[in-house]
Amino acid sequence: MMSTTLSYKLNLISDAEPGSGLGTELVNSLITRDHLGNPMLRGSHMKGLLREQLRFLLPQKPSASEMEEILLGKPGDDQGSDGQEGLLRVPDLKVQLQENKEIQTREISRTALNALGSVKSGSLRTTEAVPAGTVFSGDIHFRQPVPLYFQHLVKSALMSIPAVGGGRTRGSGACWISFHKEARSPGELLELFLEECKDGQIPTLPAIDKQTIGLDPKPAMAWVRFRFHAEEPVCCPETPGTRNLNVISTGIDIPASAVLGGIISRIAQTNDELATATLNHPQTRFWPLLPVPDSESTPVRVALSHRMSKLKVNKGEGKSHLFKDAAVEPYRWDELPKGTTMKGSDGVLLVDASRNIRLWKSGEIPRVYSSHSVHNGTDGERNLFTLEALAPTEFAGMAYLPEAAVETLRKNLERPITFGKSRSIRGGGKLEVETFTPEFNNWKKRIWVLQSPVALPDDLDQTISAEAWMNQLLEDSGWGELDDSPRNPGELRVENLANCAVRFGWNRHGIGHSVGGKSRLRARKVFLPGSVFVLKEAPENILECLARGLGQPLDNGDCDGRTQGYGAVLPHPGCAMGAYHPEPKITERKSRPSGQMAMTWFLKTKGHGPSPSQISAVAEKIQPGNASVAKEYLEKQLKRAPRVWERWKFVAKDIEEAMSKDAEASKQALRTWRDLVIANNSNK
Repeated sequence: MMSTTLSYKLNLISDAEPGSGLGTELVNSLITRDHLGNPMLRGSHMKGLLREQLRFLLPQKPSASEMEEILLGKPGDDQGSDGQEGLLRVPDLKVQLQENKEIQTREISRTALNALGSVKSGSLRTTEAVPAGTVFSGDIHFRQPVPLYFQHLVKSALMSIPAVGGGRTRGSGACWISFHKEARSPGELLELFLEECKDGQIPTLPAIDKQTIGLDPKPAMAWVRFRFHAEEPVCCPETPGTRNLNVISTGIDIPASAVLGGIISRIAQTNDELATATLNHPQTRFWPLLPVPDSESTPVRVALSHRMSKLKVNKGEGKSHLFKDAAVEPYRWDELPKGTTMKGSDGVLLVDASRNIRLWKSGEIPRVYSSHSVHNGTDGERNLFTLEALAPTEFAGMAYLPEAAVETLRKNLERPITFGKSRSIRGGGKLEVETFTPEFNNWKKRIWVLQSPVALPDDLDQTISAEAWMNQLLEDSGWGELDDSPRNPGELRVENLANCAVRFGWNRHGIGHSVGGKSRLRARKVFLPGSVFVLKEAPENILECLARGLGQPLDNGDCDGRTQGYGAVLPHPGCAMGAYHPEPKITERKSRPSGQMAMTWFLKTKGHGPSPSQISAVAEKIQPGNASVAKEYLEKQLKRAPRVWERWKFVAKDIEEAMSKDAEASKQALRTWRDLVIANNSNK
């Protein structure tokens, strides 16, 4: 199925202030930036502007609101509605950088006036702005092929957006939007769409031609390796947010439940029967997508038994971290280097082709943060929250699927696939699929680590330890017995280390035990990923154990929780040999000379320098590329009464030199210095 993608550019005509909700002591509002530090426009902002323009372009039309819901979706509510997914995906807009040239942002300071027309105390506010002339580019994705008149409406709405960012009513963020090879005006495009509306009713979407081919009773199965190249931030919360929390945090992976949902949904777009049969097949199994730094590494969720020294210790020729795992190799505390503190190390073990194992700590996996404000309900209540997401990177995972499902999936990967929360604006990327045969040469095949949660019985006896329940679950599911070899005195060794919690779910296909007849799944008690167990003997057939997974056996021969992505396990690769420290891919940013000069002058004259109006008088006399008038004015100030020139004497020479070197930079420095003086006086 061919996808429909509209590429467009946004050109700024005036300085734009796309606020991030974050600030510093000097700048109240910083602009939005991507994980590399470059300016960008958030997809959520563009989607909101697009929604506003659709309402403006289709006023008083009986089906205007219906058209809006078809394109942009409908949010859920507290009454149990799960909302509606829209046809459009509106990812972030990225800035177009010229070679070896950095986007120099600006600071704009404003004050409010009191009833007398003078500056209102405490009203100074400084915002960061993207300069006029900056160009952003992005794409609009349709989730399925649509007629041209739907594209005409979307183009018309986007091209009608007059401005972006904050301060739009004050002239900030004025822009014009253009599409590749599109010469028609927004009005002409809108007219083409309205011609298709009969009696005010919106045209219907054409039905998708779907196949109705299911699975054979005993289908051929295949091991599949996934490589997901995330082009946008991905947010997969491990626990649900509530109205009382204003932070949504992501886990360190794309969980198997999300992978299952994304893959099955993509297959269902062309063959519902095959998708249903694939999901219900008891051998279908998905693993989470874990972050990887390169295409050569195999990722494994680190075990709870894995430890890393808090500080580096002397090892050989230098210092490095010490790694221990009592499930892999028992050790004694008193044999560790003196003063060594071992701590738990959540993250991902990266195994390369040479069997080198590195630990990518959870805290070092790059993330991005954004602040959002949305309206909830008809009462207009505003909900402010911060969202944490994994930065765009590569992810790797695997699955065990019927060959027919793999072939159908491959034919439907031409357009981006999405995972996680708010998929209409984030979580998109390219998915690569290849068949392979898993090999675990020199891995610890007696030691197994949970990669996804494992469902526990609802009638769980909470007086029994998690380890005891793990032991019982292993016996019930046919995994065998735990290692019970005798311990040496004082030795740290792990045969079974489990962590329990409660996990929630959501499934728009109605799969699983739902709540209130809706798509929200009931809470389940689970063993968490990272739980580890050591068997007395390694399984004879590793691949069979992988496909079976871990979970309570059901009467129909299936495994409890499998259809929600539960029960994925992998053998332990071994203890880490070192830590992986990613090099920050951040554009180097040097402090602007104007800011450095302003701070220098402010510190030299703090408390006894010129007034803001005196500083402004000099700055406003600087013309583009010419500061001669300003120099003459400054020299006159130095010849005036002592009470005037004494205010300038500490910085006059520096200002004259600055104006001689760079008139524009010195003008900006004077303005920044003036703002610093105003802020300092307000604080007093």
